[in-house]
Amino acid sequence: MLVLLLLLTACDGLLLNGDASMKSRDPSVAFFSYLTDNIVNPSAGTRMTFRGVDVNTGSAYDATTGVFTAPVPGVYSFAFTASGCNVQCSSITVVHLNKGDTVWMEIPSATGSNTVAGHGNFDGGDQYHTHFSGFLIHSD
Repeated sequence: MLVLLLLLTACDGLLLNGDASMKSRDPSVAFFSYLTDNIVNPSAGTRMTFRGVDVNTGSAYDATTGVFTAPVPGVYSFAFTASGCNVQCSSITVVHLNKGDTVWMEIPSATGSNTVAGHGNFDGGDQYHTHFSGFLIHSD
């Protein structure tokens, strides 16, 4: 903790002294959303609508549709984690988007009986079993 505090103090001094290249011109864009309910036996092509939202800086994520719309052109990072009955998968990607481009999650294929776990389900805990997040790394 002390080392971290010292590093932050040292970096803060550099930032305060005004290196223009370290000042951000990028808007703040970030979101963290999660599945509030289970999706039981979804079919291929089902759009996953993450209605729970903890962060939506820049208001680029629409919780009613499950769609992120890029407010500015730039490089974005997106992450997705899904949990179900004894299965978990995760993916992270970095992509360039133009203003107005959209990103969403959908079930690519489905066979048999499946459940995608929502918030706090399966073990009764307060956990985000399936979530979708993203942020702007830098604008063009």
